[in-house]
Amino acid sequence: LGMGYEGYFPVGDIEKLRKLLIKIENEPCFLKQLEKQILSLQEQYLEDVEQKKWETLLKLFPVN
Repeated sequence: LGMGYEGYFPVGDIEKLRKLLIKIENEPCFLKQLEKQILSLQEQYLEDVEQKKWETLLKLFPVN
């Protein structure tokens, strides 16, 4: 979802994940904000959109 996604945490960063879960539990508006961000990004991750992006990428870097 990218660095701009407020629920982002680096792989393996358990402390960051812990802080996010506590914030979600204690701040209902934060969870609503995450939901809004996910809904606004979901179109980018539909299967047909992903497939077209891969096809474009593979045309740029053909596999022999």
